[in-house]
Amino acid sequence: MRIALVSIVDREVPKLSRLVPRSLTGSPAARWIFAAGFFGLVDAAFQVCFIRLVTYTFPMALIFAISMVASLAIFLTGLGALLSRRLRRYPRALLVGVALSIPLSLALLNAMHLVITNIFILGLTAEIAFELVTYLLVILLPFVLFGAAIGVFYLRTIEADRPAVRWLVSLSAAGFFLGYAGSALVLTHVGVWNIILLISLLAAMCRSGGRLLAIVAAGCVALLATLDPGSYIFSALQKPPWLWTAPNPGQVHVYGRWSPYARIDFWELGDGRLGGLYDGMQFWSTGDPKLDEPARQVIYSGIRGKVLVIGSGGGHGLLQLVNADRITAVELDPGVVAALQGPLADYVYDIYNRIHAVHAGDGRAFLETTDETYDAIIFEAAEVNASMNIRSFIQMENYLYTVEGIKAALDRLEPEGVIYLTHTGGMLPLRRIIKGIPSEFHWAVWETDLTVFDPEIYPNGGVPSPVDGKKYKLTAVTTPISRSKETIQRVEESILKSGLEIRMLSDSDDFLEAVRKADAITDDRPLLYLAEGELALPFVVPTVLLLVGLGLICLLRRNCRLSLYFVLIRVGFAITYLYVVITARSLLGGYVETSSVVLGALLMAYAIGTLYHMRFDRKRLFVSVVVAFAILFLSMNNLPTGAPTILKVLFIIVALSPAGFVMGVFFPKGFVLSEQGKAAFYYAIDTLGAALGFLLFYLAILAAGFDGVMLLAVITYLGAAALLR
Repeated sequence: MRIALVSIVDREVPKLSRLVPRSLTGSPAARWIFAAGFFGLVDAAFQVCFIRLVTYTFPMALIFAISMVASLAIFLTGLGALLSRRLRRYPRALLVGVALSIPLSLALLNAMHLVITNIFILGLTAEIAFELVTYLLVILLPFVLFGAAIGVFYLRTIEADRPAVRWLVSLSAAGFFLGYAGSALVLTHVGVWNIILLISLLAAMCRSGGRLLAIVAAGCVALLATLDPGSYIFSALQKPPWLWTAPNPGQVHVYGRWSPYARIDFWELGDGRLGGLYDGMQFWSTGDPKLDEPARQVIYSGIRGKVLVIGSGGGHGLLQLVNADRITAVELDPGVVAALQGPLADYVYDIYNRIHAVHAGDGRAFLETTDETYDAIIFEAAEVNASMNIRSFIQMENYLYTVEGIKAALDRLEPEGVIYLTHTGGMLPLRRIIKGIPSEFHWAVWETDLTVFDPEIYPNGGVPSPVDGKKYKLTAVTTPISRSKETIQRVEESILKSGLEIRMLSDSDDFLEAVRKADAITDDRPLLYLAEGELALPFVVPTVLLLVGLGLICLLRRNCRLSLYFVLIRVGFAITYLYVVITARSLLGGYVETSSVVLGALLMAYAIGTLYHMRFDRKRLFVSVVVAFAILFLSMNNLPTGAPTILKVLFIIVALSPAGFVMGVFFPKGFVLSEQGKAAFYYAIDTLGAALGFLLFYLAILAAGFDGVMLLAVITYLGAAALLR
């Protein structure tokens, strides 16, 4: 994005690769260059804060929010850059505008619950459409101002020292990377609002001298760390908790923090239980084992030997494994582990400190890196006390329940071992999961009614459907899987003898027929957040509108060929970025942390590629695209999940650099061919291409999976290369 701005404001530079290097500190444009680099840091930190507050305000996946905000930021910042020539005389006013828009827009987002009331009763499509429009309105002003300010920095740099633009490009990319990664890392320690306050203050002063800026930054950090005003602001703006029990005097908020994946809060529910909330919604309860679901009490008490629990959450399942010899727990969210091993340990009878081992990290990665084998493996990642929102964590990204994920668990079983899948009925496409079980394994499925919900607010255990607002019955579903048919029969017999009212779904001909007709879930086409076709509609409509609009624009332009070229290269870049971010997921311990390294590696390689664009003719571009994307594809399918973090970072940089470099070559080649005075138009076309790429990415996953997405990215760049003369 920042590289594109160079071409907008510097229409007379024909060959970026021939710019003469100069000492950065000796350049008369040094102040503007450093300001742009620092502003890149502020821009990135704002994006991170916006992502976290979006996922807190609305029930959406963090990984989806990252991709959505990145695409909108490119689009809106590009629109702002088009205003930079008219605003070039008012840099201070722009900076003040940015500084004010950051806290105001995020405060509005944080307090959105005061405006929205039961929008989901209009239907899931209406809910998603409303959310997307809300995001756009809230994010519009700050990002347009960001783009205008960055554009002014480029203009002033070119006026003072034209060859120094390359330093501005590099520092801007480096600042963005540092801001994204740094804010993602410190956010879990200082909270969202302390970062917001800091970047707001620094945005207003980023054109000040380096020494003054450093002094102000140090003073702000010390002040925020001492007073922690962010906690008070968040408390004033946070939404009411969605608890499973009716309000009573015994309900007390006992702990809260920002984790790498969500805002987590813990509430004492007044009956001895502790409720765990993710982004304001209760996902589980824990505490007295006698208050747990009867079905889990019966099933888990019969499990013996070495046990692995994936998605252990509040630890209720761990407390029921009273006859297990050795328990290993894997919980994705390190914030939950830290809370239940530390200040909240008494609520869970210190279970997280008493079992054999606890691992805070991705369950799938653990399965693929451990050498241990187990007598029982329990999947509680979508446990029986899961969130009642149709787009909860498990609906958004599902790599535990794919064919490959189930196989990874089966490989870690002892010969007579059992895998137990436990979840809330309707939260998983169970028939598709069962379809992916190898034929040599045996399985059964039963369900029981859930009892954990307060009858005053959830009559008969029912909750409002997010699709039609009606009440529907909640059930706990259990699926044991084993190589041994006799083992499955013993498990069935024990549950039948328990006296629980259960329904054996696996004895139903209709259920078996549905399994036979189902399509298995694979890593190439996981559930993501698009679990139902209806959820795709909000993406289909704007995609069609963008395709029609861009098609008409290209056809009506005299240089239709070049217009299409810019659309293709930005669509390809957006698809490639999202492909890498979602494929890598939590490789570095969190989605935001991983995406920051991915974006940094791509931007730096992209910046270098722009400097060498004149060395590539069309034939060399064809070969480079094929080779670079082949390296990327092979790398993303062989991620080093068990390697040390530093090696993972190096792997990402090496894997992405060839593709990033090649993508960087394309952009300036197009501007060299643009007509005099038309650079702004082509950049506008390019930003629309980014929005189209975002939409096409998710629709392509539904249609063709991740392999198809990667093929689409390659086709867009090969098509762009073919359009070059």
